[in-house]
Amino acid sequence: MAALANYTRRPDAALLQELLGGLDSESGAHCSEPPDVDQAAIGLARHRVALRNLIETVGDWIHALELNGLRPWRENRLVVDLARDLHRTLVSGGDRHGREPNALINLTNAATFTEFADEVRSGCSHVLFLPQYREPLGLRVLQTICEILRDCPDLGGREKWTDRVFYAPRDGELNRCHPRGRAEARPRPGGLYAASSSRETAACSVPCGYG
Repeated sequence: MAALANYTRRPDAALLQELLGGLDSESGAHCSEPPDVDQAAIGLARHRVALRNLIETVGDWIHALELNGLRPWRENRLVVDLARDLHRTLVSGGDRHGREPNALINLTNAATFTEFADEVRSGCSHVLFLPQYREPLGLRVLQTICEILRDCPDLGGREKWTDRVFYAPRDGELNRCHPRGRAEARPRPGGLYAASSSRETAACSVPCGYG
């Protein structure tokens, strides 16, 4: 972990190959996050150039590409096309916020993570699209915001959302860092908390390997 943290502070292409080569000998699989998401906000054109450079430099150590349950289908479709072009496996992934289960999951008969990683590296992957993926993404985000701000009596000592948010620079709960001693969220009546939380029951399983 120290070597990976050092690379994050001082990126170096040769060091990256060395690190990934070392990890490749372990029991696991390396997966790329959704490749068409410009998280660094450098512009889509520059992002795609960087992506091409990454694939040309360390593509041999990337075993799978991620389908993200919190990204729209148009973006995931680009991931599908890229995986086909690169002969890579697709695996489920996505950000987890609130209490919604991940919208995409992998189905496997593997008994251990090592066995699952071996499946992915061999090109075998079955991704299940859960019902909420069909819902409008904006609605799902709104539902997540409601869940984050809602009081949770079942979480002893963390009932309020401000008890569950940590402020990194001060390394503490948001309440302890707030100048008034407690931060508050005051949603308008009939606003955020009116979002529907209903879910359909149908799901779709898709084989996402290659070969």
